[in-house]
Amino acid sequence: MHGSEGAMVPNSDEHQGQTRREQGKASRKQHIIRTARQMLEETGEDGFSMRVLAKRAGCSPTTPYNLFGTKTGVLLEVYNADLEMFLKKFDSVESENRVSRVFDFIDMVCALYSREPGFYRTMMQLISAPTPTELRKGLIEPRTEIYHKLVSGMAAQGALKKSVNLHLLARTMAHIMTSGILGWSSGDISIDELRHELFGGFALLLHTCCLSSYSSYLSERFAATISPH
Repeated sequence: MHGSEGAMVPNSDEHQGQTRREQGKASRKQHIIRTARQMLEETGEDGFSMRVLAKRAGCSPTTPYNLFGTKTGVLLEVYNADLEMFLKKFDSVESENRVSRVFDFIDMVCALYSREPGFYRTMMQLISAPTPTELRKGLIEPRTEIYHKLVSGMAAQGALKKSVNLHLLARTMAHIMTSGILGWSSGDISIDELRHELFGGFALLLHTCCLSSYSSYLSERFAATISPH
């Protein structure tokens, strides 16, 4: 019953106190996430520990455990918060069409990795190393979903041939991207070479999957990756 004498009305001071506690907790989490991100950029996973994180963040040694549970929990929060920010920026990009959007995606990834190479090299090491299943799965799954969205977008626009297996195409795109980034993260290729190779690989793949109306565009993308000799 509304307004009855027996109704339980939250105490205003108690509610405000709870809100302040929640705000304080959220603020501490964000501070620790920012600190962890900086540590991963500077020293990689080898120099990362919950004890050092707490010291760098200026908090109790138990605080990161209370807020994130485990080291894996911290790493997932850091990298998936980064992914969320990236996707928001990518969603705001206006691409010419759904096929060119794939190459806009490559451009954004390479630009991002060039700004914080240590941070993203560490992520790739965590993905490729025999790390705990929870961490590998937590890093890989949301990133693999990006390729399914790119493929779904091309299919919805009618850019793909009817015979194309959408799931297989998305997985192949993910494999090409991962292989290229691993080459970059190990120091075998530069960020410019990574972009070059990804453009060429994706252009070749999509050339076999897209309708002929996109052939000229994809041929131009591929031709631009061939070094003149």
